[in-house]
Amino acid sequence: MKGFYLVPVVLTFAVSACSATPPPCPDQGREASVKSAGCIVINDNKLLVIKEMTGKISIPGGSGNTGESPRCSAHRETWEETGLDTTPKNLVRKFDNGFHLYRCQLHETSGEIDIQFTHEVRSAFWLDQDAFTEHQWRFPAQRDWLKRYLTGQN
Repeated sequence: MKGFYLVPVVLTFAVSACSATPPPCPDQGREASVKSAGCIVINDNKLLVIKEMTGKISIPGGSGNTGESPRCSAHRETWEETGLDTTPKNLVRKFDNGFHLYRCQLHETSGEIDIQFTHEVRSAFWLDQDAFTEHQWRFPAQRDWLKRYLTGQN
């Protein structure tokens, strides 16, 4: 075809908010990194949860980075998935799969939910304990354990 030229096209894809930087981790501990960690955050008697792309809900959390303390993993993952700044306090439970779960305190200056990594999470919201069974959970056993934990039955 006369006058037809193939011009290389470079496509640049940007994943929403991947360049966003989380607030500094409030933990100065030097614990060894873990496979994964997350936060139990309670505000006005409601639990912070995320809805994954599958439509199932869970508490915020995810993979730890090499050299990152478990508390910093929980802090960073919670921020990435909800946009909320927290301080991981006490370790609540270590699950068989290596997931470290911390009770985390919401910072007063944290603001509103603002998901930073929208390719991982569809939404984040505060869930009343009475509505636990109205949602499909990623880990049903986690739902049951959380319900017992939040009512002081653990």
